[in-house]
Amino acid sequence: MTKFFSCSITGPRPIRFTFGYDEWDPDCIALKAAIETQIKLLYDYGARCFYSSMTLGVDMWSAEEIIKLKTTYQDIKLICIDPFRERERFWTFEDQKRYHIIIKNCDGRVCLSNFSVHDKYQERNLYMVEKSDALFAVYDWEHPNIKSGTGRTIRQAQEYKKKIYMLNPVTFETMVSEQKKERWIG
Repeated sequence: MTKFFSCSITGPRPIRFTFGYDEWDPDCIALKAAIETQIKLLYDYGARCFYSSMTLGVDMWSAEEIIKLKTTYQDIKLICIDPFRERERFWTFEDQKRYHIIIKNCDGRVCLSNFSVHDKYQERNLYMVEKSDALFAVYDWEHPNIKSGTGRTIRQAQEYKKKIYMLNPVTFETMVSEQKKERWIG
């Protein structure tokens, strides 16, 4: 019998990728397809509840994929974690619209503060690590940026001894946990 678990999602904002905000770029399309594949595999491994930080880029793309998968996997859940209320007001109209569609279709939402405070981003990442059993990170470990939010979240997950599933956004190679490399792309 499969043991069910929860999984937080982390990854870079679009500006960190060569394609930037161009979601029609072939590299972005390929990355989003790889993310979809990984989420399906995580589901097959037992992940039923996913936590998303709702950051533009990997986190929101993943949330959108999870919402699409709800038609196939009725027991998949999405919990959205916001560092503070109305943070989307700083985004473009289109990004705000996407955000609100995700919020409308998620299974739960946690907002950590009523006010915009910089350290709430780190608090949100720690909250996600503490609440979940595993972490799915889109992260280029061959060129690590340990000061990035994604790098910090991975370090926190390591400190909490969480299982970490990583997808390299450049090579699409995957890695499970810290030392054990294996391919789990279907």
